[in-house]
Amino acid sequence: MINFNRIKTLYLKELLELGRNTGLIFMLIIFPVIIYPVILLYTAEIGISKQQKLEKAKSIVAIKNEKILPEMEELLKNEPQIKLVPFKDENISEKCNLVIVINDNKGFFATDLNNYSVTLFFESTNQRSMVALQRVNSLLSDYKQELVYRRLDDKKLSSDFLEPITVTSVNKATAKKITGSQLGEILPFLLIMFILTGTIQVAVDITAGEKERKTIQTLLLTPITRTEILLAKLAVVTTSAIISTTINFTSIALTLSFLSSHSNALNNLSLSADTFLSCLVIILPLVTLMSTLLLCLGIMAKNQIEASIYTMPVILLTFIPLLATSGDTNNNIYMQLIPVINTSLALKSILMGSHTFLSLSVAFMANAIYSVILLLATGKLFQNEDIAFGGISEIITQRKNNKEITVIDSIIVFSVSLLLYVHIGSKLQENNLKTGLVYSQILFLFLPALIAGSKASLKKVFRLNKPPLYSMIIAPLIGFAAIIASSFIGSIQSAFLPIPDSLTKALGNLVTFQTFNEGIIVILVVALTPAIFEEIFFRGFIMSGLEKYIKGFWLCLITGLLFAVFHLNVYHLLALTFTGTILGAWTLKSKSIIPAMIIHFTYNATQTILSNAKVFNSEFPWYVPAISFIFLLATLFIPDGKQPAAKQN
Repeated sequence: MINFNRIKTLYLKELLELGRNTGLIFMLIIFPVIIYPVILLYTAEIGISKQQKLEKAKSIVAIKNEKILPEMEELLKNEPQIKLVPFKDENISEKCNLVIVINDNKGFFATDLNNYSVTLFFESTNQRSMVALQRVNSLLSDYKQELVYRRLDDKKLSSDFLEPITVTSVNKATAKKITGSQLGEILPFLLIMFILTGTIQVAVDITAGEKERKTIQTLLLTPITRTEILLAKLAVVTTSAIISTTINFTSIALTLSFLSSHSNALNNLSLSADTFLSCLVIILPLVTLMSTLLLCLGIMAKNQIEASIYTMPVILLTFIPLLATSGDTNNNIYMQLIPVINTSLALKSILMGSHTFLSLSVAFMANAIYSVILLLATGKLFQNEDIAFGGISEIITQRKNNKEITVIDSIIVFSVSLLLYVHIGSKLQENNLKTGLVYSQILFLFLPALIAGSKASLKKVFRLNKPPLYSMIIAPLIGFAAIIASSFIGSIQSAFLPIPDSLTKALGNLVTFQTFNEGIIVILVVALTPAIFEEIFFRGFIMSGLEKYIKGFWLCLITGLLFAVFHLNVYHLLALTFTGTILGAWTLKSKSIIPAMIIHFTYNATQTILSNAKVFNSEFPWYVPAISFIFLLATLFIPDGKQPAAKQN
C-alpha cells in the first residue's frame, strides 16, 4: 500500500534540497524571465530598425543608353526614393545599387512600334540592391502599363481588349490562422526545449547525483518503499519541468503581447488567454513523459557524467518539433500517437485555431499512457539492487566466471553481425539476391551465434528443447494471425511514413516465381532459411544473453526491436517489432525455439504465396485485425499443462 504522506514528506525534502541550489533556481526562474524578453525584444527591434533604415534610404541607380528611352530617365528622376548617378560599369557596390541597360528591340518582324529591352543588373546578396530592384520593377511595371494604354488609345481600342479574363485571388486564411501558423513553426520547439531545460539537471541531480554523493544508500535504508521514493522523485522532476515551462512560456507570451501592442508590423503576434491555457494543458502529459524518461535515464546511470551521456540523445528530440511543424503538416489521427510529434502538431493546431477535440484528446491520452508504461518500467529498474546503487553500465560489463552467455556477449555479437551483414552481406546479395541472402544468413547470423554460444551449452543457449504438443499444433495459426495483425500495424506506420515504390518492387521481385519448382526455391530462401537461422540468432543467442537481466514482456519486446532493426527496413519497423515480440513470447512460453521457427516459417511462406498470387490485401475490415489481436493474446494464456513429476531415487 502506497503511503502518500511519506511521498509528500520526501517530495518536500527533495524540493528543499533543490532550493539550496542557487544556480539551479537561477536557470529555472530568473534566467527565462530576463533573457527571453531581452532576446526577443532586441531581435525584433534590430529587425524592424534594419527594415525601416532600408525603406528610408535612397536607391542609387545608373542608366546605360538612357538616350534611347528618355522618358524612363525622367520617370526615375521624379521618384523621391531613387537617386540617379552617371553610368560607369555594370558592377554593383555601395555607390551603385542597380544598373539599368536599355536597348532597342526591333524583334523578328519589323513593325511601326518602337520596342525596347531593359536589363536590370543587381546583387542578391546586397540588401540595398534588392530594395532598388523592387522599386525599379514597380516603376517599370506601371510605366509599361501606361505605354500599353497609350498604344491602345492610338489604335482606338478599349483596355478591355487586353483583359478577356479577370483573375482575383482571395486569401481566406484569418489573421489568427496566419499568425498561428507562423508561431507554430517555432513555439513547439521552444516549449519542448524549455521542458528539457527545467528537467535534465533536476533529474540527474536527484538520481545519479545522489549515487555520486553516496546519499542514495541512506534513503533506500529508510522505511519508505522504493515505489514511494520513485513517485516522490518523479513529482519533483515534473514540478520543476512544469515551473520552467510555465515561466518560459509566460515570458514569451508577455513579450509577444508587448511587441504586438508597440509595433504595427507585429500586431497579430499576441496570444489570447484561452490559447495560452490550451497550450499549457496539452503539453502537461509530455512534461510527465519527458520527466519520467529523464528520471529513468538518471536511475540507469552510476554518476552524473554517465547520466549526461544517456540524456544527450533526448536533447536531439528538441529538433523533432521543427521537422513535424514545418510547412504543410500531415495531421492525421495516427500522427497523434507519436510522442513529441503529437504535441508539436497539437500546439500548432491550437495556435492556428484549427484543432479538434478528438485530435487533442488522442494526443493527450497517448502521452499519458506512454508515461504510465515508462513509469512502470522505471519502477522495475529501480527495484534492481545493482541499478539502484550503481548503474546499468556495471551490469552490462559484468563477466561471470561460469560459462554463460552474458549481456555484453549479446551486444557484441549483434553489433558485429549487423556490421558484417550491412557491408559484406549487401555485396553478396547484389550479385545474386537469393543465394546472397542464404549465405548472409549462414555467415553473419548462424556462425557468429554458434561460435560465441559454444562456450556454454548450445542446447541451453539455442533452446533446443522438445516443445509441448499444443504449441506445435497452434503455431501455424499464430503465424496466420500475426500476418493480419502486423499488416494492420504496418498500415498505421505507412500512414505517416509511406513505403517507397522502389522498396515494394524490390520485395516483389524477391518473392516472384513462375513455376512450382521456382516457388519451392523461393520459399526455401525467404521462409525456411530465416525461420531457422534468424530464430537461432535472435530467440536463441540474443535472448539468452539478455534474459538474466530483462524478463518477460520487456525481454520479448527488446529482442523484437533488435530483430526489426537488423532488417534495416524503417518502413516495416513497427510490424517487424510486433512479429519479433510474438516470436519471443512463444519461445518463452514453450521453453523451446521450435514453435517460433514454425510461426516464422508460416508467416514468411504464407506472405510469399499470397503476394505472388496477388491476392494479399492489408486493407481488412476493422474487426479482422481486432480478432487477430485477441486470438494472439488469448493463446498466450493457454495453460502449459502438467509437467512430468521428477523420479524419486
